[in-house]
Amino acid sequence: MPAATLNPDPAAQQRVFSRLNAPIRTRDDLLRLFVTDLGFERLEQPIPPREDTFGRGQALELARQCRPLRLAGHGDFQILYAELDGERLDYGRQRVLATKLLETWPDALFVFALKDTLGQPAGAEIHLVNVKGDSAARRAMPAPPRGRQVFRRFRLGPGEHYRTAAERLALLDLTATPDLTTLELRDRLDAAFDKEPVTRKFFADFCAVFEKTCHDIANRHPRWPRETVERETQTLLNRLLFLWFIQRKGWLNRQRDFLVAHFRQHFARDPRGTSYLRDFLRPVSVKLSTKGPQADLPGLDLPFLNGGLFADEYGAEQRDDDVRRRHELRVGNDTFQHIFDDLLEAYNFTVREDTPLDVDVAIDPEMLGKIFESLVLQLEQSRVGGKSSRHDTGSYYTPRPIVHYLCREALAAWLEDAFVVPPSGGSASAPSSAQPAEAGTTNARSALPLENRRSQIEDLLALDASDALDETERATLDALLTPEEARTLASRLYDLRACDLAVGSGAFPVALLHELVNLARLAETRARGKDPVAADPRWLFDTKTRFIERCLYGVDLQDRAIEICKLRLWLSLVVDYPLDVDVDACEPHSFRDALRRLPALPNLDFKIRRANSLVDMIRGEPVPLGEFGAGDAARPILNRLIAAKRDFYNAESVPEKRRLRLAIYEATAELAQVELTWARNRLGLIPDPANAQKVAELDHVQREMAAVLAEIRAARKLKAADQDAALERLRARFDDPKQPTFVWQLDFAEVFHRDSVAAGFQPAGEGGILPPGKASANSEPRENLPARSAGLEAPLYGRPGGPPLQAGFDLLVGNPPYVRIQVLNQTAPEQVAWFKTHYAAASKGNYDLYVVFVERGLQLLAPRGQLAYILPHKFFNAQYGQPLRELLARGRHLRHVVHFGDQQIFPGATNYVCLLFLAKAGADTCRWVRADDLPAWLATQQAPETALPAARLTAAEWNFAVGPASALFDKLQAMPVKLGDVADIFVGLQTSADDVFILNFVSETAKTLTLESKALDQHWTFEKDLLHPLLSGTDIRPFAPLPHRQFILFPYSVTDEQADLIPLATLASRFPRTAEYLRKNKKRLEGREGGKFRGENWHRFGRSQNLGIQNRSKVCVPRLVEQLGATWDSKGTHFLDNVDVGGVTFRPEHSSMSLAYLLALLNSALLRWFFPHVSAPFRGGWRSANRQFLSQLPIRPIDFGAPSERAEHDALVGLVERILSAKRASPAADTTVLECEIDERVYRLYGLTPDEIKLVEDASK
Repeated sequence: MPAATLNPDPAAQQRVFSRLNAPIRTRDDLLRLFVTDLGFERLEQPIPPREDTFGRGQALELARQCRPLRLAGHGDFQILYAELDGERLDYGRQRVLATKLLETWPDALFVFALKDTLGQPAGAEIHLVNVKGDSAARRAMPAPPRGRQVFRRFRLGPGEHYRTAAERLALLDLTATPDLTTLELRDRLDAAFDKEPVTRKFFADFCAVFEKTCHDIANRHPRWPRETVERETQTLLNRLLFLWFIQRKGWLNRQRDFLVAHFRQHFARDPRGTSYLRDFLRPVSVKLSTKGPQADLPGLDLPFLNGGLFADEYGAEQRDDDVRRRHELRVGNDTFQHIFDDLLEAYNFTVREDTPLDVDVAIDPEMLGKIFESLVLQLEQSRVGGKSSRHDTGSYYTPRPIVHYLCREALAAWLEDAFVVPPSGGSASAPSSAQPAEAGTTNARSALPLENRRSQIEDLLALDASDALDETERATLDALLTPEEARTLASRLYDLRACDLAVGSGAFPVALLHELVNLARLAETRARGKDPVAADPRWLFDTKTRFIERCLYGVDLQDRAIEICKLRLWLSLVVDYPLDVDVDACEPHSFRDALRRLPALPNLDFKIRRANSLVDMIRGEPVPLGEFGAGDAARPILNRLIAAKRDFYNAESVPEKRRLRLAIYEATAELAQVELTWARNRLGLIPDPANAQKVAELDHVQREMAAVLAEIRAARKLKAADQDAALERLRARFDDPKQPTFVWQLDFAEVFHRDSVAAGFQPAGEGGILPPGKASANSEPRENLPARSAGLEAPLYGRPGGPPLQAGFDLLVGNPPYVRIQVLNQTAPEQVAWFKTHYAAASKGNYDLYVVFVERGLQLLAPRGQLAYILPHKFFNAQYGQPLRELLARGRHLRHVVHFGDQQIFPGATNYVCLLFLAKAGADTCRWVRADDLPAWLATQQAPETALPAARLTAAEWNFAVGPASALFDKLQAMPVKLGDVADIFVGLQTSADDVFILNFVSETAKTLTLESKALDQHWTFEKDLLHPLLSGTDIRPFAPLPHRQFILFPYSVTDEQADLIPLATLASRFPRTAEYLRKNKKRLEGREGGKFRGENWHRFGRSQNLGIQNRSKVCVPRLVEQLGATWDSKGTHFLDNVDVGGVTFRPEHSSMSLAYLLALLNSALLRWFFPHVSAPFRGGWRSANRQFLSQLPIRPIDFGAPSERAEHDALVGLVERILSAKRASPAADTTVLECEIDERVYRLYGLTPDEIKLVEDASK
């Protein structure tokens, strides 16, 4: 049985659970776990710290310090133990030791214990670590690349929960299976540390708790609709999860069981009451969201985190429906018992988000996003036929490795352009006197060829500084960057502006934040000569805060997505803030002082916005602004807007936020007026009638904004309480989902006016952009600012002496919605019409919404910006994708593609996707990767690839081969004649009532057929005249005889391929049994498509296409094939089933070629090899073989004037006829020899070389 499907033995699980809860305090306790409970052999054999095992570097020094040993084992499988000193079990030292030890013991489980915690009553801090990788590959490679080894761990120690650990570790039990091989045990180890089953189980438990909570809320609030109940349930559970993560830090009253301990008290007093939410959880939330002593709770030491965390920070709690409903909400204490016992207390949680290379087998903050996009979007009923919101919004949660790859690749491309070190004396950021540039290196680095610079950047991004660098990594860093380059990079990173246009739960901003912080840490380590975190414990928190303020933006239509995105960004800050005290050991007054020093989490209202990314709107009206050009007139307004946004980001008090919010609204409205006036005047000067509507629209919007501006200015004169009411009205105007107001260049003006800002303003301290001599009202002293190292600071917008900053985003990353236009037509038909007239990508056919997101992304990019999306690759070949292909080809935008074929990325959903990387400025070549083995690509991020010149990419369909196959594919694709040039390809009959018209064979007489009707659920005897054998896709195999298992009732007469419906009266007189059958089904047939078929012709088919050509002699090809294959209806006796089968006939001018010749080509090994390169994949290895793809097959036309070509044609026809004859006599006849001769003749006909033939033959095997 595969290890992944094993269930742990309950007895072993209980033994492990009891041992872990005891708890594990010493090495002897670990021996009892592995030897007594799990059946391993006791070893306790020291591993001598020798160079032949550990080399000469850091690993050897660590081995000498920690004295590792072989604790226990089973055959060649080892449990390796080491005690690490210091304050924490950092990942860096674990990685150094484990990597070296794996070279000697490739099959091992590692146990790292924090030395100073051994023997503590509450248990020692211990990590059980599995290094995920191929042990056979490790044996063959003495020094495997470290970059792709994934370290997965269980944590043991105070405050940990062990249900999951016990379940998973019990898979290693040897007591009942002592004969397990090393390979089998290794597989079990990998399964035990696989996080996915834990995630699935947590999600299933969350769903159960979600339903219980919904049921309770619905019973207590019977007037609330189901949607409201689900919304409030999600909000409650999201916030409880957020608090659960905060609790892990010990910030809630120094109790790591703060929430559940207080729950137990409430439940004990009143199990059926609602006191826990009313008297505890709600006051705690208010305290966390309220600055000052007014919200203090007696006896509880709690921090102020952020005013916008759990409440409306400007006092509109009595006016806002959502907030008022939250104050009315009642949830039973017994429901919270399920939440705690069945969910929160049952799992281990970690506040640190996993990275692609370090995974805790625990629940991390990413779960907030998975829950939102996997549960709520499915549960919420939409407006279309009860479908889920996932169906309507096209939302899917992107797996973490894919997210990081997209972010890293896009960042690398941006750095290729942005990170170019100027010659000596012209550095954008002057080197510190403490760190002089290395002589003789800068100019040489500046002149690096592009491919070398790319390699340099990729190597830099591959370094993981999350737990500092070991000596090998440090040497690599020193070789990659000079100190001057490092200072330039550290400064340049803050110039980046990045956005996700469909931000969802924040996966992409969080991942990009991780990559930026890692790069900054690498750069500052090289520039300073030491790890900045070692010198400044707040460096990570300050740097993350700075990147979020300067660099990251997000937009989404759904307000709940925006809320979760903010929670995840806040948690990413929380994890890295050092509280300056030992929470578990400090005095209460020291803890309170530390909480008072805790900086508030930033306000993200103007960074993460609810809006429609695709349409600029003011009060629900599209704004036809186009390019902005107000120039100097906008600069003073931009100055005020940027300063107010910067101050709002860090504001804490309610009055301060109120003032700044009004200032932001006012400056935004003023900027809108200036830009609208400029756009209006520009259009008015051009005597073009086509502009009249745009001018009228601009006039209307300008009047609207003038009224808003007047309201804002009036509000600023009101008293505080009245300002709250005015702000609520203004917020409703700016954030009304029914009449939205959002314009990219206004709402993110600091991004789209960077060039204007940089030209007209100077940096104020280290904050933002202010006029010379002015200072921000909230300016801090230099020493209080983030990134406090000399020479590494950069102003918020622009840098004197540096390269010009360009309007627009530098990076756009994300997973745009996959919504069919048919769905959008039902939910937002007015948008569909608008898209068709404003987006080239939406101009043709039934497009998917993601193509519009691609075009919109290009519009919003800076001139040298980069786009990275995961999206369906259907537009590569679909007709609706032609305008987008043309747009991308014309601009030479395509830079990199990872094509996943039929590999499935999103659990629980079938989508055929790729990773698409675009460059706004264009690219000379496109790196085209074909990743048909998803696990292998995830492990190495490598697959067969080719470099495509930009000229190869046109508006035509994008079909490219990679690797050794590319030359032959290009040769065949270059052949001038395609099947679509010489043949008609048509589909079958579409009845819209198959249960009536398609019938299964039962028996036959000379004049009648008895068939089984699904519609009547009975047998019926018909006259033969109007019945024809029907071919479905499953009936067709290469050269196979045609079956007679099902028939179609065809109530038409055909003359010269023109079909006419036979009137019912004629049917009744000539074919009475058939007519009676149809009358029995009249109600069913009339009711099709809402009664569309009522009338005298109620018995007609649903569609009239191809009715008159079904009786042609034709080659038949299934719509879905595993391998291309066809058969021949030589006499035209069989009709075709809907779109399930395609018929192929030569056009009259090419009819001298026999269809038997075409059958030979379609069944040949050569075209069978070629076809997957031009067809669309489907799950399970199937390929689409409809007209679009069959048309692209290269056909070798025959010159019948050349005797040798006529001979080849006739020889192939003869071979086909012999095969068909053999198959008619016996369907199981072995015709392999004849088919091989066909292959050989086709190779010659197409001019293949021996090497090319071998390529095809090897692929066939």
